[in-house]
Amino acid sequence: MHPVTTTRPADAATLRGSGPTRRIEVPILAAVPGLLHVFTVKGSDPRAAIAEAAGREVPLLTLRQVHGAKVRLVDRSARAAAGGLPAREEGDALIVSGPDVAAGVWVADCLPIHEVVEALVGAFPDAAACVVGGRRSRVDLAEANRRQARAAGVPDEAMQAAGLCTLCRPDLLESYRRERGAAGRMAGIIAWKE
Repeated sequence: MHPVTTTRPADAATLRGSGPTRRIEVPILAAVPGLLHVFTVKGSDPRAAIAEAAGREVPLLTLRQVHGAKVRLVDRSARAAAGGLPAREEGDALIVSGPDVAAGVWVADCLPIHEVVEALVGAFPDAAACVVGGRRSRVDLAEANRRQARAAGVPDEAMQAAGLCTLCRPDLLESYRRERGAAGRMAGIIAWKE
């Protein structure tokens, strides 16, 4: 029996736009028909960045993130009841149905999930393989997310990271760690084209 080998796309990021529309795109998401995605960088304006990517203004909905487990669903009926976009609510996951609104999440140095090494190690069996030792342990978040996605059935060829380090790129990315808590935030935004 031959071992099964899988490949995944190499980590990659493309910088697009200028000034307030500067944004990062990753090839694997850019290849999905009808999908818009934007990762803002230092100095970007999230609304301007998604508008340039879409070629028109797109309403942006975000949450007041609280590091909890609350998932918010905003569908057409919720928007109709609110007379447009609902007020910014607390939560950490946002599901938006329909092509006429973008969903965004604010991030600093990490992916928009996982808080501490201990909680991660307790949450899933392979987590210890994602902990990088040293004087202070840290989590390889890209690898942890890959492992969780694999466990959920996502094939390797459907995964790709930007391959950028927030701590190492002060010219491009905000870093809570580097700025000792004084950094701004970046946004990850996704929407369907009409």
